[in-house]
Order: sequence, then C-alpha cells, then structure tokens
Amino acid sequence: MLENLLDTAFQFKRVSSTLASSLFHQKEVMAVIARNIPGMGPWAGEKSVFDALADETAYLHETAGNIREGLFSLIDARINAVSYEMNRAMRVIAVFSALVLIPTLIGQTLGTNILGAPFTLYLWEVTAWTIISLLVVGWIFYRPGWLR
Repeated sequence: MLENLLDTAFQFKRVSSTLASSLFHQKEVMAVIARNIPGMGPWAGEKSVFDALADETAYLHETAGNIREGLFSLIDARINAVSYEMNRAMRVIAVFSALVLIPTLIGQTLGTNILGAPFTLYLWEVTAWTIISLLVVGWIFYRPGWLR
C-alpha cells in the first residue's frame, strides 16, 4: 500500500511538473496577448476577456506549483519514515553484533594455547565474566533507548 502511495506520488509529481511548465508557457503567452490588445478599436471589448484569461492562467500555474511542492513534501515524509525505520533496524543489528562479539572473543581466547599463563581460570569464572560483560554491554545500549 505504501509503496503504491510512493509510486503514485512520483507519477503525480511528474505530471504536475509537466503541467506547471506548460502553464508557465501559457501564462506568459496570455500575458503578452493581454498586454498587446489595444484598449480602443475592434478588440476593445475582448481585452477584459484576455485579462481574465491571463489572471486565471497565472492562478492555475501557482496552484500547480503548490501541488508540486505538496507532493515533494509527501515524498520527503515517506522517505524520512522509511529512513527512521531503517535506523531502528540498524541499531538492533549494532546491539546484536556487540553482544555476539563478547562470547566470540572469549571463545577465541579460550581456544588458543595459553599453557604457562600466569593465571588460572575455571569454567564457572569464564561463564560468570561472560554473562556480566554481556549484561554491562546490554545496559550500555539499553540506557540511551536502543533496546526499547
């Protein structure tokens, strides 16, 4: 539905741009015709008609410009909404990556040959430190609202 809305808005934008440029040309032509009709003579009665046509064409050109600006605003609003949703998804991916990194690094360290290291760690200590570090990193991301 929303993709259809965006497609329709782009089509209307294209049509309104064509309409605005056409009306701009027509507005200029009507203004030239209305200016060049003499106030006296056989066309004297028609001057008011061409003046009204020139004013109406100017109004239509302004309306087409307003419609075009409204469509630009609609397209921008939709793109901003999609960008906001994408930003939320990227935050979740960043949190997930940071949380997965901790057990990965610990597992990698435990997989290396550390014979002769000056410390001894038991499995429960490694598990406890892993869980504590996961909770700390999770809290760091929860605090600014990334996990809400």
